[in-house]
Amino acid sequence: MMSWCLKCLGDYFRLSLFAAGILLGVQIPNFVIQYEQRIDARLLEAQQNLAGFQFTANRHFNGSITQLIDHYRASNDKVFVQDANSIQAIVGRVQMLAAEHQALQTHPILQVWHIAVASNRPILKETYNAFSFSVPLTLFSLLWGAAIGVLLTLVLDITKKGARVCYHRFKPS
Repeated sequence: MMSWCLKCLGDYFRLSLFAAGILLGVQIPNFVIQYEQRIDARLLEAQQNLAGFQFTANRHFNGSITQLIDHYRASNDKVFVQDANSIQAIVGRVQMLAAEHQALQTHPILQVWHIAVASNRPILKETYNAFSFSVPLTLFSLLWGAAIGVLLTLVLDITKKGARVCYHRFKPS
């Protein structure tokens, strides 16, 4: 009777682990979407910040923002010299966010890989801190959930089997 109860508890634990894996897995696409939205919003804002300077560059420097920055830096006016640094920072931000946006225009698995290994860490941290959990019922979310659930259950089963083999191999006689 006791062994049957322990077996049932073990089975329930496996089911619980599988269910937790599903709930964790369906969050992955949701997190990717929230990270991508954050990148897109910041890119749009940075492009709007640059728009006025780009208009001036289009009008006076054949569209070259670099020539506009060089013109500001060559000025005798300290305000213009400081503004050159500000414009350069905005240009750098637009380039960084555009590259991050482009990196996310790929297969969903590669998006997850990019976020895990090469994302913008401050924006990733902000996304994590502001992340809102939900259970999206999309095919992709369900596939992620099932995959994580199976993976966690498989890890548990392999660990349990390995422990059993080690116990029987090194069991005191």
